[in-house]
Amino acid sequence: MGRKLLAAAFYAPGHLDLDAFGPFNLVDAKTERLDDHTCTTVWFRQHDFLGLRDHEPTPRLADDPALPFAHYFRDTAVQARCEVAFLVTHPHQADPDWLAGRYWTVQARDVDSLVAEAFGLLHLDDGMVLDWDAPRLNERNILPGGPGLTIFANSGWARWF
Repeated sequence: MGRKLLAAAFYAPGHLDLDAFGPFNLVDAKTERLDDHTCTTVWFRQHDFLGLRDHEPTPRLADDPALPFAHYFRDTAVQARCEVAFLVTHPHQADPDWLAGRYWTVQARDVDSLVAEAFGLLHLDDGMVLDWDAPRLNERNILPGGPGLTIFANSGWARWF
């Protein structure tokens, strides 16, 4: 393909139809039935994502020019009733085999392992975080609102990485 791709994976009870993915033209989407979930994966160009952030560094979350996309991502996950959804912001993570290798953490409901992956953006529904002790989240930006918990990989300008 010659271009670097990023991806988002949505683990829900049913099929998720996406004709577009927020501000991006849909590069490719695949839906597959797994053991306990239906996973819809969307791939899009890294260049398009970085274009959302092509501004002066913004340490405050409220000033991040990509914040509307974060809200779109969370709202899509909530609307689809996803237990877990994540956005990968490093091209090696968009590899289908790498993504498939993360499913055990979703299936096992292993929130600590999901958080340890430091996905660019991770959404966990209320059931996933119900009895979870949230360690070290003060080191990351959290998207205000809910339902569920949506956290970034980091804080400040590097929040998406």
